Amino acid sequence: EWKWYDIAKECTRYLGPKGYCAVQVSPANEHIMITKPEADRPWWERYQP
Repeated sequence: EWKWYDIAKECTRYLGPKGYCAVQVSPANEHIMITKPEADRPWWERYQP
């Protein structure tokens, strides 16, 4: 999980100097939380309604 501040810092520090002019991120939104104590939270959790 990247925080907005960390994305901006990475763009300034690394991506910009390498010639990248944009990055695509998922829009901030609420989603359900999958709770399974035996597993980490799945990557697809954030895409659930």
